[in-house]
Amino acid sequence: MQVDSYEPYHIGSKLNPATNFDILKSRLKEKLGAAGYSTKSESQDEESYLIKNPIEILATKKNTKIEFNKIAQALNVIGTKPEDVSEIFKEIMNMLIDLEYEIENLVVIFEVLATIIVKADDKPLNVLNQTVSIDSNSFPVKDVHNWGVTGIRLGGENSLKNTFFSVMIEPNPTSQNTKFRAKLQYQSREMENVQTFFESLDLKIITLMKQLG
Repeated sequence: MQVDSYEPYHIGSKLNPATNFDILKSRLKEKLGAAGYSTKSESQDEESYLIKNPIEILATKKNTKIEFNKIAQALNVIGTKPEDVSEIFKEIMNMLIDLEYEIENLVVIFEVLATIIVKADDKPLNVLNQTVSIDSNSFPVKDVHNWGVTGIRLGGENSLKNTFFSVMIEPNPTSQNTKFRAKLQYQSREMENVQTFFESLDLKIITLMKQLG
């Protein structure tokens, strides 16, 4: 097994609803432009577009985008390379501190979302059904034969620290015979934990998945 790609890797910051989002976006966008990020000014047409589309891309760098989701009230960093996403996330947090925002009061929760495509050594459905043995005859379904395990979900939480983790492992819908898709979610109040979550992630997901079958 080996990691094929991240589609994508996402670090989100759910913001305090009392935040003046327009001012935050304006000040952050100015900082991003000064730091060499690619930004563009809004035209009247774009402002009208944002009313219909609640996701605004503030800037891009290293094929990674920084976006603001108006409905979710979240500032997101999204790309295909975890190390670049994590580096840019750290830069943005430092910019917000420079703008005199208190991160512990600005951000309600941090979240990592990742869809990881993994090349399989065997047909993924075979591997999953070797992991969990199910007798389909125990629950007969009309016109459906030999049904079985199509995915496995693992996870846990610590309610005292507001942390949560889950991973769903299943065949990749567009390459079901050769690849797995692992959909991962991690939430934490600790910025450092989210910032470093990507470290050794390839090794950790492969080590986990090799226990299947």
